[in-house]
Amino acid sequence: MKTIDALRQRLEVIQKDMEAIQAASTAAGKTVLDETEAASFDAKLKEFGDIESQIKREESLGEISNKLAAPQPKPRIEVVEPIYKPTNKNGGFKHFAEFLGAVRNAAFGRADPRLVSNAVTTYGGDNFGADGGFAVPPDFRAGIEQAWASDENLARLFNPIITNSNVVTLVTDETTPHASSGIQGSWTDEAGTSSPTKPVLKQINITLRKVQALVHLSDEILADASAIQSYVSVKMGAKLASLVSDSIVNGDGNGKPQGIMNSPAKVAFTRTTASKVKAEDVTGMVARLRPGSFGKSFWLVHSSVLPQLWTMLLGNMPVYAMNYKDSPFGTLLGRPIYVSEYCQVLGTSGDCILVNPEGYAFAQKAEGVQQAATIGFAFDQGLNSFRATLRCGGTPLLSGAIARKNGSDTLSDFVVIS
Repeated sequence: MKTIDALRQRLEVIQKDMEAIQAASTAAGKTVLDETEAASFDAKLKEFGDIESQIKREESLGEISNKLAAPQPKPRIEVVEPIYKPTNKNGGFKHFAEFLGAVRNAAFGRADPRLVSNAVTTYGGDNFGADGGFAVPPDFRAGIEQAWASDENLARLFNPIITNSNVVTLVTDETTPHASSGIQGSWTDEAGTSSPTKPVLKQINITLRKVQALVHLSDEILADASAIQSYVSVKMGAKLASLVSDSIVNGDGNGKPQGIMNSPAKVAFTRTTASKVKAEDVTGMVARLRPGSFGKSFWLVHSSVLPQLWTMLLGNMPVYAMNYKDSPFGTLLGRPIYVSEYCQVLGTSGDCILVNPEGYAFAQKAEGVQQAATIGFAFDQGLNSFRATLRCGGTPLLSGAIARKNGSDTLSDFVVIS
């Protein structure tokens, strides 16, 4: 306890230090922390998180010591003989349905030794521990993660930030080289002087939210091996991918990521012909993309737009290429095309989007998709529950479109046809 008390006292000191940094910046008339203050603040924030993790480890060690010291009750469950020690990474189960059947049988006091003795299939319940459920064995869990990692998941296109925290803090600078604010430069004579300037920094917090799929299965359905493995493993993972992908494109930021279509920096290019996507439209979109980002960009389109792209010409030159190496849907003006059901149908704003992935920050917890099964739901009805959970968050980085040096048009990381 002395160690934990000392760590908590250190947390109080760090909190006061962070408040002092913020207060000093405010007193100096600053609206945001400068580079030195932000670096000091972030260092304190990291130390705070490290100490919190250490406290949790100390508390966990204390709980383990207390459990080992306490008298252990005799188990009240009947163990089916013979005692089985699993020899493969499926936890000893032949298929997913057999695992689910073992979870169901445990509700009747017939605990399968593969649930009891296998360290991978950690389990819990009134007789089994604090969790109240059984973790899915690795091979079956992989079925869910493969669905999450499929081509339908848009998060993979944005270089996800992997974190152990529920909040990710980013510092951005939205000033352009030609802007009159932020770091400046000037022409000077030999031995001349320049006026000092400072960066204009902005702090962005990404809060990771929980997205979850929950499935209740009857005893009768559990008897169907192929249907269960397909339905539970694939469908739950696909649902998580669907929810996350939809939020990246259309999310309103309320309890979910803020999406591209709701970005305050989004630029809309007016299409030249109603219900069409023409060469003049896509070239006009490129002209509105943030400078230097076209080589990293990609096209995000609804499948109804594809027939427009496949026959698109700029003069006599095709702008579409069947470049299956870069994308299964080819390339447009040399940049890969990705198809998503979360774009709008042809003729609607958002049917075709030009995206610079560096303009969007997506973060997810390091443990990825977590799955569990429980026997506690609707016991009298013969129902079992299976759950998959992911914590993630995302947001556009720019707070508004970028002003040009010359001209009235604005630029952005996200350009859509309206």
